[in-house]
Amino acid sequence: MLPPARAWLHALAIAALAAGAPTAWADCPDSIRPGTPAELAFARKGTLAAMAALPVAPVGVEQATRPNPDNLPASLSFCRGGGEGYMSPSAATSFTFTFPKSEVDRLSAERRIVDARIEEVRTLPPEVEAERKRLEEQMRAAYALVPRRSRSDPPFTPEQQAEVDRRSAEGRALEEKARAVTFRYLESVKPELDALEAEKTRLAPFPQQHTVSVTINERDPGAPDRSARIWHAGVPAPNLSAGLRVRNVRLAVSGPPGPVRDALFESVDRAWLQSLIDRGLPELDVSRAQFAKMAARPPAQVAAVAPTTVKVAA
Repeated sequence: MLPPARAWLHALAIAALAAGAPTAWADCPDSIRPGTPAELAFARKGTLAAMAALPVAPVGVEQATRPNPDNLPASLSFCRGGGEGYMSPSAATSFTFTFPKSEVDRLSAERRIVDARIEEVRTLPPEVEAERKRLEEQMRAAYALVPRRSRSDPPFTPEQQAEVDRRSAEGRALEEKARAVTFRYLESVKPELDALEAEKTRLAPFPQQHTVSVTINERDPGAPDRSARIWHAGVPAPNLSAGLRVRNVRLAVSGPPGPVRDALFESVDRAWLQSLIDRGLPELDVSRAQFAKMAARPPAQVAAVAPTTVKVAA
């Protein structure tokens, strides 16, 4: 089990305890207490129910970590005074997708086209470059007029120092104006550059890492996550699993956006997850049967990862 980080200091460490790893409770102000039999049963049922919704690897994708339905919490510990059920049962699995060489070659070639276009867009137009150079020449001229002295020279008089400050300020003002010319231009083409950078990211030929995680009783299951595709059902659970009831379920599929992430998302049994709220946590044998059913499913097909041609503005 992988409890949410924000609940870690007050909740149980189910994953660590199930694996027999030592757990530190230095942040529990009133020491710890063992979980009750009801809490342990809820944690075990919740962990397996979450696990039973996880997908198998789609075609061409390697499952890097495999969930084990026999690896359930053996014991629990809570901060004393933390309330009943201060936990979020969860399960996760990860996947790696590696492009075939032919696809790597194609994507790399198309990324080079996008890189060239990015460089082209970032290049200042002749009239803007001319304005920038004019201001830089004026800047250099202003700095050249700043009075200078060597270490052996006497200190500047107040009048000389005032001249140093005035000329230096003129130089800095012209320097800022030259920078502003470049900044204004780049701001004007930012939408196009952002689109090109997104296209470049989409065409990345490197292995893709994806994680599918299911969590029961998140504080805010609908919290946005720009790095993941999210589905959730139920209502917020500010006290997590207090009352040992299922208030919400959250599915998160993280990794690069695209067909692989979409295939993983669609392969999760969301109807099963929805039923956890409607019916409550099933008995372990029911979840084991669901886990076996998911394991026996035919692997999903992944659509083409990227279009054959790169489309960029002329």
